[in-house]
Amino acid sequence: MPNSLVSVIIPVYNAEKFIIETLDSVFAQTYRPIEIIVVDDGSTDKTAKILKGCQTDKINESSGINLTCMYQQNSGPSKARNTGIKTAKGEYIAFLDADDLWTKNKIEKQIELFRENPEIDIVFTDVKITRLKEGKIQQFIMFQEQKLDREFFGHDFIVMRPFEKLLKINFMLTPSVVVRKSCFKGSIFFNEKRRYTEDWELWLKMSLYFDFGYVNEVCVYVKDEGDGLSSNRLEMCLSSMDIMESFIKENETIRLLLKNGPMSKLLKDKYKWTGYYLMANKHYKLARDFYKKSMRETFDLKTIFYYFRTFFKVI
Repeated sequence: MPNSLVSVIIPVYNAEKFIIETLDSVFAQTYRPIEIIVVDDGSTDKTAKILKGCQTDKINESSGINLTCMYQQNSGPSKARNTGIKTAKGEYIAFLDADDLWTKNKIEKQIELFRENPEIDIVFTDVKITRLKEGKIQQFIMFQEQKLDREFFGHDFIVMRPFEKLLKINFMLTPSVVVRKSCFKGSIFFNEKRRYTEDWELWLKMSLYFDFGYVNEVCVYVKDEGDGLSSNRLEMCLSSMDIMESFIKENETIRLLLKNGPMSKLLKDKYKWTGYYLMANKHYKLARDFYKKSMRETFDLKTIFYYFRTFFKVI
């Protein structure tokens, strides 16, 4: 039986420094066939010229891979990914960012899990992250750092109750994910109106309908050049809370789960820890609002204490 086509979606913006190395990591895959769809999100550097050269040079070097380059006005990675998804011909959709790399057997391992477990719709892998923080390079393995193991997932290669676990932490980084294309329908696409945490929002949507599997092995190398507590991190924090509240408002089943048990505590803790983060970064009024929300869920003295400290701007 021939292998199924895998479509690799790569949004790029001013990626002239690293797009060739990223593409090389796809061309090096042990799995075939693959189609690569690069969506240039309005780059102003030499990205378009480099991609044109790749279309003529690299395809001749590697059988079983096709490279298509598309261009759109600068609209953000969500629209670029959605454009790629709608263009894709593959049975499976894989995502890769323009400055990240795959191990050579990444796709092969994920497709093997799909074949052995046809009920699974989404497969992700572990990731090694290299982060530049305050001028220093930090490296860590995501599963190890976040204690994402069999005890957390509930199974050796399947994620049990994925929605509940995703509310606690976004355990899927986009460059590690492969999804059956049939999952993309209706509203199940990246939210093009959201600037931050749009991937987490999509995984939450999918977790209500589809089954998740994982490969407990580092198959992706991610570069994170975010430096410390930036304004972007604030926006990401607020965006994630907005997503969570929207899901609760729109889904009656989730509201019922939140009334009692661990889900209720999860919501209270999310509000409280968001308050801590905002307060630590001197956003006192915003912190106060989240402490209020936490106290509406469960009243406790510690949250009251921090709530009143926001009036005196004391961390």
